[in-house]
Amino acid sequence: MRKTICAVVIVLMCMSSFALADTIKVINQRNEYGGTTNEITLSPTEGSYEDGIETSKSYYDNNGKMVKKEEFYTDQQQRKDGVETSRFYYDNNGKMVKKEDFYTDQKQRETGAANIINYYDNNGKMVKKEEFYSDQKQRKDGIETSRFYYDNNGKMVKKEDFHTDQRQ
Repeated sequence: MRKTICAVVIVLMCMSSFALADTIKVINQRNEYGGTTNEITLSPTEGSYEDGIETSKSYYDNNGKMVKKEEFYTDQQQRKDGVETSRFYYDNNGKMVKKEDFYTDQKQRETGAANIINYYDNNGKMVKKEEFYSDQKQRKDGIETSRFYYDNNGKMVKKEDFHTDQRQ
């Protein structure tokens, strides 16, 4: 009986690893960082899919270190948070140094922001944020981009607005 149970467990483990292997594929053997790019397409039964991630791309350098990751969100998650895609950038030590969020058309109409980039220091604290505005907001307010600078306590210490000539 034990041998039968062990055999069934081994078969199930092999089948599940083959199923997972089908969702991971190398989409670029030599990317702009000198390494490979992998894409993972998640199924509704996987935990990350439940977190709202439908597809994830990981970009590696020629030393095998991840330098960039893109997450593409499910329709349900996009309706919830208004974010279509996020990009994460990492330094040589694997720490995230920059995050970009790209917003849905609906979120752009609500907030005016088309995408936002957050910059982080070595301790993981946000030091700068850039907001890039939608065409509609640019025409309305005449501001193309805003930059916010933060101190070590997370308090905004400076704001810069970059104006456009599209204001009506």
